[in-house]
Amino acid sequence: VPANRIHRLIPGKGVTVYRDNSNGANGNAIDAQGNLWTCESRTRRLVREGRNGVEVIAEKWEGKGLNAPNDITIRKDGHVWFTDPAFGAQADKKELDYYGIYHVTPKGVVEQALRWKTRPNGIALSPNGKTLYVADSDSRHLRAYDIDGKGALSKE
Repeated sequence: VPANRIHRLIPGKGVTVYRDNSNGANGNAIDAQGNLWTCESRTRRLVREGRNGVEVIAEKWEGKGLNAPNDITIRKDGHVWFTDPAFGAQADKKELDYYGIYHVTPKGVVEQALRWKTRPNGIALSPNGKTLYVADSDSRHLRAYDIDGKGALSKE
C-alpha cells in the first residue's frame, strides 16, 4: 500500500482509496459534521475536507511556514488541536525556531496553544474533553494539560 494514500474501510465492501495523493498525511480526524481533517506533513499544512472540497485551515504562523503538522484531535464541541513537530528532512528546512501545539476554535480561528523546545507528536483528549494529552517524542514522556472553556491549555 503506497504511503501517500488515505484509505477508507467500507463495511461489507472492504478497503478503498479515499485520496490518492495525501501530501504526506499523518494525523486524520473526523468532526461532528463529517469533515475529514488532515495533517499534511509534506505541504506543512492542516486541511479540512468536506462537501465543498479541500480547504486549507493552517499553513503559516507569524508569516512562517509550519514545521510539519503531525497529529490531530477534535473535541465534540468543535475545538481542534494539532501538533507541529519536524522530523528528518522537514527538520532541516523548518522556518520556525520552535515546535508548536495549535488550537483551532469552532469559528475557525487558529491560535498557538503552546511553544515547545522538544517535538510534540501524538495528541489525544480525555473522555470528558477537559484534558489534552501530548506525547513528547524527544523526552519520551506524556504531558497533560487542563483545557479551559475557550480551548486554552494550562501551562506546565
